[in-house]
Amino acid sequence: TRLDLLPEAHRVWCQAMARVPSELFSDYRQGYDDWRAELRTSTGEELHRSFLVAVERASDRVVGIGYLVPYAGRPTLAGHRFTGVAEDWLGRGVARLLKVHTLAWAAANGITSVRATNDDANHAMLHLNRALGYELRSTITMLGRALQR
Repeated sequence: TRLDLLPEAHRVWCQAMARVPSELFSDYRQGYDDWRAELRTSTGEELHRSFLVAVERASDRVVGIGYLVPYAGRPTLAGHRFTGVAEDWLGRGVARLLKVHTLAWAAANGITSVRATNDDANHAMLHLNRALGYELRSTITMLGRALQR
């Protein structure tokens, strides 16, 4: 485990989150310490075993991250928590590589079903998930309203 890569992984996470088209994430920012705390909370471990980092060999630079989170109380079900790629590596198959490897990890570790959630406007990820065999199971409508102080 290369924990020294986590600051770079966070940088990639920030870049990828900034590209998510949803209004939900338009102003979402999370500092490194909070991000690490969320990883611990969502996985129950310091770093879940499914956490993958794609590293460019020539520079030892993180170019993508992806990981699954098992569903509490359902040991055979997991969710793709996040897949993200560095801006300058988009379109090179890094997201596909990460997804394929996390799915292989899941199958090798007794997980029989994996879910993914997508922003409706994130066409590239929707296309990738469909190409990997994901099927639409349900939709969620998000409502919001402003509050006055």
